[in-house]
Amino acid sequence: MRLKLVLVVTLVTGLLCVADDAEAKKKLGSEGLDIECTGKKSKKLTGTLFSISPTARTVTIQEGTAKRTFRVASNCKISTPEKSSGELIDLKLGTEVLVSYFVNKFKTEVACSITPAK
Repeated sequence: MRLKLVLVVTLVTGLLCVADDAEAKKKLGSEGLDIECTGKKSKKLTGTLFSISPTARTVTIQEGTAKRTFRVASNCKISTPEKSSGELIDLKLGTEVLVSYFVNKFKTEVACSITPAK
C-alpha cells in the first residue's frame, strides 16, 4: 500500500513539473532561444551594458537607475568599436550601447541590434 502511495505521489509530482516547464516556456515565448527579428517595427534604447548571459541569450542594459533585460534574437546584429560584426561574447560590460528591439506577443523585449552608442 505504501509503495503504491509513493508511486502515485511521484507520478503526480512529475506531471506538475512538466506543467511548470510548459508554463515557463510559454512565458518565455514559444520561440524558445531562437527568436528572430523579421523586420518588425523597432524601438531604441541607449544605456550601459550591465550584464550579458550568452547561454540564455540575454543582455541587461542600465539606463539611469533602471535596468531592462532583453532577449537577444538569433539573427541580432552585434558590433563593437573593434568589430563591425561580432557576437555576444565580444561585448564588454560598462560600455554605452544602442539597442534596437521589438516587443513580441509574449511581451518579451527582443534585441535586433546592439551597437556602440555614438
